[in-house]
Amino acid sequence: MKKHRLTAYILAILALSACSEHKHHHNTAATEVPPTTIGFVVARNDHNSPYLQKVYQTAEQAKQSIPNLTLLLENAEGSVDKQYAHLDKMIEQGAKALIINLVDGSKGGEYIKKYCGKVPLVFYVINPGDKNMAACEDAYFVNSDPAQGSVALGLSILENWKKNPQWDKNKDGKIQLAIMDAFPAQAHTKSRGDWVISTIENYPVLNTKAQILLTGIGRFQTNVAEETANKWITDPTFEQVEVIVSSADSMSYGIVNAMQKNQKATTPLFSVNRLTPTEAMIKNGQIVDSIETDFYHEVSAAMQLAMNLANKQPLTQGLDYHIYDKQLLVPFIVSNNNQANQ
Repeated sequence: MKKHRLTAYILAILALSACSEHKHHHNTAATEVPPTTIGFVVARNDHNSPYLQKVYQTAEQAKQSIPNLTLLLENAEGSVDKQYAHLDKMIEQGAKALIINLVDGSKGGEYIKKYCGKVPLVFYVINPGDKNMAACEDAYFVNSDPAQGSVALGLSILENWKKNPQWDKNKDGKIQLAIMDAFPAQAHTKSRGDWVISTIENYPVLNTKAQILLTGIGRFQTNVAEETANKWITDPTFEQVEVIVSSADSMSYGIVNAMQKNQKATTPLFSVNRLTPTEAMIKNGQIVDSIETDFYHEVSAAMQLAMNLANKQPLTQGLDYHIYDKQLLVPFIVSNNNQANQ
């Protein structure tokens, strides 16, 4: 019965995914709000973090379409102390709400203790912890939808696995996986492996078995992911890995670098975000597929939510999304090409 419920839930997510391609249109421009100043501090903005570079660039782009918004945008350069300094300065400059892409997710409770009650808080991509958010009335979380994205990723793996029987090294019919998460103890990224496995094993007709052999942490950074992948490659278990799953393109680039430098045959690699450089890597076979993050609508939603909180407006004013348990989740862009068994 439990398996049937899970299968039904996966199918429901797939039905929503099939309708999600460019479906959501952020209508902030049509929403009149008083002049508002908000702050947004991204954890880092450098060549080792192309994912967060894209977030930073998208924030610069999105603010142009939101009238009456003054956006104070900064880069914490991977430093908690610098992030605190930027946030403090933004409050001094009149920011009425803060968007925080945490440098260190394990310190989410400290951020909430420091800023809760001063200004509303919108945490972006890195969850400060559900219990910590529950302790602060004006604290919310915005991210892409992890379940929907992971189901789409699992289906892509499953579909490509069925098309490429040579991937099954030991011919046991089971997919042996290595999974790289962004951070430890982060519910929205850590669940990706579980959802991928559940999709592979429960999707009707195409279902098969899967096994996780190796796991690692990449922190959304290419160089960190490369170090982790280098350790994988020196582990004899890696020879048994048939598919690699990465939680972000920026980490996938590090995995590809490690594979090339160690002169290893390319193990099928699946990713998330579909950044511009990824398109070329898919064409040349370094990455099999990457599920596309809707950066513009995701960042815009975080900014609109922060403005609503700053102005004490209804939370979802100007938004096409719902908020459940203090979380606003934006769907990935999933085309029919990502859907198995169409």
